[in-house]
Amino acid sequence: MCLSLAVETPRGFLAAEEIARSSERIATASGSRTRPVTASVNLDGKMVDVPVYKRAQVIMARARAVADTERRKTEALRRNARRD
Repeated sequence: MCLSLAVETPRGFLAAEEIARSSERIATASGSRTRPVTASVNLDGKMVDVPVYKRAQVIMARARAVADTERRKTEALRRNARRD
């Protein structure tokens, strides 16, 4: 999967897959998807508060959209290859 997303950190740029995995961990640590997140939680010794959780949600939505687009593109290429 390739996301058009890069985050610069003191260590350098994070890979898109690493960002997506980190976002999934943040969402999981923040609790249930059925109740609103209203407080911070501890994840690996770092505070994850509501703005961080919301950013993680946006990144995960983008990752799902890219994965869906890639899946549709692959299916279309397969269909076109069968026609040839």
